[in-house]
Amino acid sequence: MSHLGHRAARLALEADGYLFHGGRADFAADCRRYDELVAAGWLVLRFTYEQVLSDPDWVIATIRRALAQRLLTN
Repeated sequence: MSHLGHRAARLALEADGYLFHGGRADFAADCRRYDELVAAGWLVLRFTYEQVLSDPDWVIATIRRALAQRLLTN
């Protein structure tokens, strides 16, 4: 999994591969990280690697909409 974000907008981006969550411990760690970010006021957008590769225009448009919304309200 890879992740990046925009601190000022508190927007986190994650790209998940299916195999990354192969075990309970990996899945639990991912859920914990997600919940901690949300509890701290972050919006987390999660995309699959397949979405990033097969529909990058939708991924970019979704990120832009979320970023614009977050910057207007922060």
